[in-house]
Amino acid sequence: MLNNKKRQIISVLISLSLIIFLFKQINLLQAKEILGRFSWSWALGGLLTYLGLNILRAWRWRILIHSKKIKFKDIFKVTVLHNFFGNLLPARSGELTYLYFLKKYHQISFSESGATLLFGRIFDVVGIVVLFLFSFILQKPILFTTNKLAQGSFLVLICLILLLVFLAPLSRFFLRRIEWLFSIINIKEKKLTQRILIGLKKAVQNFELINQRRIHLTIFPLSLGIWLTKFLTIAFILNGFQVELPFWQVILGAGLVQLFNILPIQGLAGFGTNETIWTAVFVSLGLDKDLAIISAFGVHLFILFYASLLVLLTFNNSLFSHRKNFSKDFLKDKNSYN
Repeated sequence: MLNNKKRQIISVLISLSLIIFLFKQINLLQAKEILGRFSWSWALGGLLTYLGLNILRAWRWRILIHSKKIKFKDIFKVTVLHNFFGNLLPARSGELTYLYFLKKYHQISFSESGATLLFGRIFDVVGIVVLFLFSFILQKPILFTTNKLAQGSFLVLICLILLLVFLAPLSRFFLRRIEWLFSIINIKEKKLTQRILIGLKKAVQNFELINQRRIHLTIFPLSLGIWLTKFLTIAFILNGFQVELPFWQVILGAGLVQLFNILPIQGLAGFGTNETIWTAVFVSLGLDKDLAIISAFGVHLFILFYASLLVLLTFNNSLFSHRKNFSKDFLKDKNSYN
């Protein structure tokens, strides 16, 4: 409990420090001018593409989950809530809500939901890298063979494809090594160790089942679509702030910011840390400093607003059979963990 409070205090201090630092870098007159010319029609376009992003994510999760067929409206609800908490909680801790919601309301085991989550996240990185390489080739096809960033990204893509192909046998190999290690240090027969090994074995079995279903060619275009709509959402918001950047630069900049979001130390709801990284990346891409800072906060706030709005609309449309008790149950279980 004490550690929890310490983490929250650290997050708040990080956010306040970085926000104050960024605000001190802004020219207030220019900031007022930038905000005054914001075009709300672009924000509406961003909302529509963000809705598309959630639909594609829900579709992908529904395909990956194999133990039972969940209705699309129900998996869409889980997706909307998962994305909301993913944007709200630091260091990707919101990912755990995907496992929680599937277990509590659809009786999907942690081993299966964890396997599908890992599989989906690997495809997410594949989607980002493919879009980055495609954008780079379109803009600088001659320099592709000599640019180290492009070459490194291509190497990462090859490694990720190999990981997807050999994920099940690699998992089985590491499971044997873990069992061997537990035997060496004489803890293999302990109850806690046995529970860990059983969970790992179930996860490996789920990786094997996913591979046996040969759904890679279905998941890949869905993952591309997910990240294309994510970058389009950001591009719409940036256009609202009159930020004139080629779409390939939006993909590059937003993709780099996304990768930095996995850092374990984050501000409260990502505020401060996200904007600092965003500003550094987009200033390096040639964006004016004031515009970079304001657009960083703008994109972050609009994404949170879109996520919150979808949650509210989903609850109001009664897409979840436990709508009335959902928040109460979640808070009750959360408190029991603390």
